[in-house]
Amino acid sequence: MMNREMAKFLGGMALGIGTTIAVKKFLETEAGKQTQKKAKDMAMGVYDYIAPKIKMEEGMYKGMMEKAAQQFCKMNNLKEESVDQLMKKTNKLWSDFAENG
Repeated sequence: MMNREMAKFLGGMALGIGTTIAVKKFLETEAGKQTQKKAKDMAMGVYDYIAPKIKMEEGMYKGMMEKAAQQFCKMNNLKEESVDQLMKKTNKLWSDFAENG
């Protein structure tokens, strides 16, 4: 006999899988593709509006990103090596940010 927690877990998992399949099927339709395009266009519009307003030097960017990486790792109980990995990735993004910011 299954306990209640296991039953809830399996029910949630089934609901999640069903929702994922339904969303995937919708996104394959023409309406789904149009929705994806609209969402992408809106996100790019917001980015295009905000990016020019943000002026930041590389040192400030890296300091802010390091603090964010440390907080993220602490909140998610990740090891110190994870901060270093996140910093390597965010440092690579500086050139994109600097070009658009």
